[in-house]
Amino acid sequence: MPTVFFGHGSPMIALDHNELTGGVADLGRTVLDKFGRPQAILMVSAHWYTRGTWVQSTSRPRQIYDMGGFPPALYEVKYEPDGFPALAPRVIELLGNRANVDDSWGIDHGTWTVLVHAFPKADIPVVQLSVNAEISPQASFEIGRQLSCLVNEFATVTSTRGYRSARAITVSASCRAGASPRSSRWANCGGIRRS
Repeated sequence: MPTVFFGHGSPMIALDHNELTGGVADLGRTVLDKFGRPQAILMVSAHWYTRGTWVQSTSRPRQIYDMGGFPPALYEVKYEPDGFPALAPRVIELLGNRANVDDSWGIDHGTWTVLVHAFPKADIPVVQLSVNAEISPQASFEIGRQLSCLVNEFATVTSTRGYRSARAITVSASCRAGASPRSSRWANCGGIRRS
C-alpha cells in the first residue's frame, strides 16, 4: 500500500469540486486500482496535536467538526467510516509502548475533508494517530520509520495538513525508503489537545 500526504488547505475542500479535489479523487481511484482496497487507513492528522502519541482503537470513531465559522453546508458533510481496532495494538507494538490508546477524539476535519474525495464511500476503516508536540523532528521521523511496515501488512499510511505543517510531512515522508527528515519549524495547528 502507498504512503500519501494530503495538503488540504481550507476545510472547504470537502465541498469543492475543482482540479485539486479531482486530483484527490483520481489518487483514491489509483490506489484502489493499482493496490486494491486497503484493510485500513492510518491517518496522521496534525489537527490532533497532543502531548504524547495517541492512537484510536474504537470500531466506530465519531466524525468531529473541529473548526468554526464556516458555512452551514460544511457541517452537514457526513463521513463516517468504521474504525479498525486491530490496528491500535499493532501501532503500540511497533512504537515500543511509546503510544497509547485514546478514543476521546474522532475523525477530524484533517481526515474527512480529503477522504470524502479520495474514498467517498467511507467503506475503508480509518484510524487516526496523533501528532506528538513534545518530540523532535527526528523522533517523528523515527515514528514514521517504525510504522512503515504497516503498508506491507494491511494499511495505507496517510498524513494531512496545510503545507505549513512540516510535522505532518515529516511523518508521511519517513515511511518511504530513503526519505530524510525535514528540519523546518512546525505549525502549532491550533494548540495541544491533550495534557
